[in-house]
Amino acid sequence: MFAKIWKSKIAAPLRGRAFRRVFAGEGLAVLADQMFFIALTLLVLDVAGPGLQLGSVLAVASVPGAAFMLVGGWLSDRVSPVSILVFANAGRAILTGILAALVLADSIQLWHLYFLAGFLGLLDAFHYPASLSVVPKVVRKESLAPANALVQGAEQFGGLVGPALAAAAVAFVGLGATFGVFTLMFLVTALIVASAVRPSAEFMENAEEAAEVGVGSSASSGGIVEGLKYVWRDPVIRMMVLLFTAFSFAAIGPIIVGGAALAEARLGGAGSLGILFSAFGGGSLAGLALSSFGTPRPGRRGFTALGASAAFGILLGSLGFSTGLVSAAISAAGAGAAAGYLGVVMVTWLQERTDSAFTGRVMSLVMFAAVALDPASYAFAGFLSALGLKTLFLAAGAVMLLAVLVGASSRELRRF
Repeated sequence: MFAKIWKSKIAAPLRGRAFRRVFAGEGLAVLADQMFFIALTLLVLDVAGPGLQLGSVLAVASVPGAAFMLVGGWLSDRVSPVSILVFANAGRAILTGILAALVLADSIQLWHLYFLAGFLGLLDAFHYPASLSVVPKVVRKESLAPANALVQGAEQFGGLVGPALAAAAVAFVGLGATFGVFTLMFLVTALIVASAVRPSAEFMENAEEAAEVGVGSSASSGGIVEGLKYVWRDPVIRMMVLLFTAFSFAAIGPIIVGGAALAEARLGGAGSLGILFSAFGGGSLAGLALSSFGTPRPGRRGFTALGASAAFGILLGSLGFSTGLVSAAISAAGAGAAAGYLGVVMVTWLQERTDSAFTGRVMSLVMFAAVALDPASYAFAGFLSALGLKTLFLAAGAVMLLAVLVGASSRELRRF
């Protein structure tokens, strides 16, 4: 059975040494990221208690990542994204090591948390664009879709098991030792990723192929502004970034805030919320699996992106009319499947279409939409939840459908 899986299309990227090592290292880093967030929250509660301090430390950890995300994308276009991943994970290892030493020495103070959280957030701004930009460098063009499915599947897995592992580690060995474990995980990640790019025919061939993917000349990459102009000049890239932005704004807040309100008001409370989130996560994994089998051929991709985005918007809006757990779970699973499929195929298409000199900056815009819009999405959901669940979910679905209509107005995207 293992041999059959190994020969399947989704496993094709893993048969290459460079991707296999990048995937293993970054999978470990994603798990450490998810665990670190929980441990940091517990540490702030231990040092300062609940309230304003907790929110402010978490904000300090997230703001630099959003503020410098475009800079991180620009840097990924100027130097090897693999080198940036090695640097970022090594930096994380140093900072979490300092944090572990302070906790073990019982010398941790609130200002330490602000300082270290801020620098960790800054490293995220460089790490996230590089983690998407590196994929076309280490796999062949025909393996981009399954490679992105594997990467996003690892992120889903980390989000699923990371919080539980962090809580268990803190309970058994304490906060200081847990941060020491993160230090080791980030250090191992840096070493694994670094080992992926030893001079080899495979890596050089993939890198040269990646340089040929795109629509323009890569002779001059320019700066951040030039990257924004590049996105604006290409109607297909521009519209897909718009769809990503609409998705991030319409999904995060309404699903988390609205899902909690829906479970409490109509579905029976906290247990139903867990089922609702599990349904969305299960649907997302199904969408990831579907995307790994390939993407529509050129000429149908634009309609596929628009159709899947419209389906997501309709299913999201339908949650406002759910009166029972079964109907809500079906809508959530469908929305998750559309989201999982879109997340892979649209990133893959952007990687294929984008000139290699601009890959980092285009990927940084995608990550910016995913990270920077979270607070606005939460505020959007919180405001509309006071007007009723139907209003909240219908508005979220309408945002997605409006983006679809704008995208459909582009002849280039329809013909993509």
